[in-house]
Amino acid sequence: MRRILTRLVLVCLLIAAVVPVLAQNADRDGDGMADDADQCPDLYAEDGGIENSGCPQGPDFDSDNDGVIDSLDVCPTLPAEDGGQDGTGCPPEVFAEPLPAGGAMETTLTPTPAILSPIMPLATPTDSPYGPYYKGTPPCEGSLAPRLAIGDSGQIVARYSSLRTFPAGPVIHVVYKPATFTVVDGPICAGYGPLTWYYIRYDDPALGEGWASESQVYSIYGRDQYWLEPAVTLTPTVMPSPSATPTVAS
Repeated sequence: MRRILTRLVLVCLLIAAVVPVLAQNADRDGDGMADDADQCPDLYAEDGGIENSGCPQGPDFDSDNDGVIDSLDVCPTLPAEDGGQDGTGCPPEVFAEPLPAGGAMETTLTPTPAILSPIMPLATPTDSPYGPYYKGTPPCEGSLAPRLAIGDSGQIVARYSSLRTFPAGPVIHVVYKPATFTVVDGPICAGYGPLTWYYIRYDDPALGEGWASESQVYSIYGRDQYWLEPAVTLTPTVMPSPSATPTVAS
């Protein structure tokens, strides 16, 4: 009887050790993406799917099933209700904190020439010209070390950057790489995180100007992501002029 009990215990321990491994490596749709990391575990996707989510890629496919097709969805793997923030397909928390209850929101903002001193007392958040989500100056807990400054030329690092009316505020529109810009104001901390924000003016007047976040420690696209960076300037190579061969006197 003791042998039988011993064997049963060993079998149970073996099952307890094997089942989690099998569950972790399970791949129901056979696309090479384990179910525990696959956002579409029942849909086959080639090459890891869109944004390596395990969801099929395609202009008319809706990976997150939020009603916004992937070709128009800025957050194709993150479901959002009613088209998401400003029709981007992203839930509001991706862009900003919830709006304060009953608070009126300014839709335009004139850039200021200087940054507010962090020691300047603010009676309420809306006292700041940077909007209701202003939280001081860098370092900002939710972002990486700032690499831009006022007057710098910059460019988009990732595939897009969201332009906003004020830091962490409503999205004006999404601008795609490789657009370039000039930094007008910032950096400041604001919104969820908080993140580091700059007021930028795109070199193409049609793209406009507004606030954009520079980087993010945690994002839906992974850790330690820069969205904006200093523009790369190519230094011209100066070729040395050929020197005259000296004439040797005889």
